[in-house]
Amino acid sequence: MKLIDKFFTIITSDIKDGELIYNVNLNKEHYIYKAHFPNNPITPGVCILQMIQELIEQYLNINLELQILHNVKYMSIISPISNPEIAIHISYFHSNENVKVKGIIKTENIVFTKLSATYYKL
Repeated sequence: MKLIDKFFTIITSDIKDGELIYNVNLNKEHYIYKAHFPNNPITPGVCILQMIQELIEQYLNINLELQILHNVKYMSIISPISNPEIAIHISYFHSNENVKVKGIIKTENIVFTKLSATYYKL
């Protein structure tokens, strides 16, 4: 299931010093938040991973599949109520077979998630 344009929407995108920077808005009305958790919505970790994958897929115009999640640190909860707009910073390197990604999700004052992963090119 694709999350882009339903679970989250891109507000702005930019490239700065070789890094992709997206400002996105989380849809607090999305049905995922109704289950995770009612009256206290929290962005599931798997959705965070999926958002990063979809953004890099869109930018590179390729389909990817997660190969290795090298490291992921969920440092703070992402609530679509208290933080409806977040920034996603992505740096990447791609070869013929895969794409290596480092991502950070944050606001100006809070770092929510840091990760590094390798994706197969499909």
